[in-house]
Amino acid sequence: MKSQDARTVQIDPAVLAEATGPDGVLDIAVRKVEPFVFLTPRGWSGYSIEMWEEAADALKIPYEYQEKASVAEQLEAVRSGKADAALGAISITAAREEEFDFSIAMYDSGLQILTKPSNGTAWSLLPKMFSSTVLFLLLGVIALLILVGHVVWLIERRRNEDFPRKYLPGVWEGTWWAIVTMSTVGYGDTRVKTKAGRLVAMCWILLGLVLVAEFTAIITSTLTVTRLESDVNNLGDLNGKRVVTVANTTSVQFLEGLGIQALEVDSAEQAFQAVESGKAAAFVFDAPILRSFVVSSGDDSLQVVGPVFQPQGYGMAFPSGSEIITPIDLEFLKQREDGFAADLSSKYLGD
Repeated sequence: MKSQDARTVQIDPAVLAEATGPDGVLDIAVRKVEPFVFLTPRGWSGYSIEMWEEAADALKIPYEYQEKASVAEQLEAVRSGKADAALGAISITAAREEEFDFSIAMYDSGLQILTKPSNGTAWSLLPKMFSSTVLFLLLGVIALLILVGHVVWLIERRRNEDFPRKYLPGVWEGTWWAIVTMSTVGYGDTRVKTKAGRLVAMCWILLGLVLVAEFTAIITSTLTVTRLESDVNNLGDLNGKRVVTVANTTSVQFLEGLGIQALEVDSAEQAFQAVESGKAAAFVFDAPILRSFVVSSGDDSLQVVGPVFQPQGYGMAFPSGSEIITPIDLEFLKQREDGFAADLSSKYLGD
């Protein structure tokens, strides 16, 4: 805790009494959403909890927490008067601002995408194997095989019975020899016998080693990159994919605005499980929550991809017309100015 000696803000007892009701205690609706609000053996903790408690101690505001399952339940508690405020990772939006009063942003956030790269089945990998580069190389090798088959046939046809003098049968045998020689199989059913033919054979064997190595390297790298890359890398990749998000959140409204019908679940944990199990290709939600989950899960296959979009801030929600917000805002501003908020961010969200 910081020293409060320099703090001069005092809260009007009448304002505090009006905000807290007859019991004099500010009832705050919270929900578990790491790393902003979560339970520990010693009680509630997290970025939002510490930031609020620092302000509450400075203003001498008594408070109690009441747990809710969702943002919708938090806001409904404030709306109905069952709670005096709501705290956690509550996005400040225009629609919510029309009904509630929000503090200044406690944390600047936004939406991002969590995904898990697909390992890929044989059928899904097949089309990617035949990229333009692979096809170009394959066609080039086929053309070269036919060319070498012609050269060998022209050299060997008069002195080697393995190569018929007729064009089509002879070129067929020459091409067959070129394939067998390049692959180093060496069946021995077709052999070159002239000095010129053997010179061509030596050159073709050396060139064939290079071609086979190059072709193998391209196929291997294509398969490796395909397995490592995610099918979802940005917003544009969400179309046609199974997307999951948490019901009654700003991410639902954002996706609907893009024309993306997402599967809505009750909690972030359910959405994370859907992505981990492969039931969903992507989870669109608040960026810091996604990043925190990836770190805590220890699952290297999970990735948060793309830039942060739909910027939004997290704030405390109060009933409309609440006069207690002004001194709380001043405390939050001081925390941002003196580095306390930055220290919390480093502590709970990393650098």
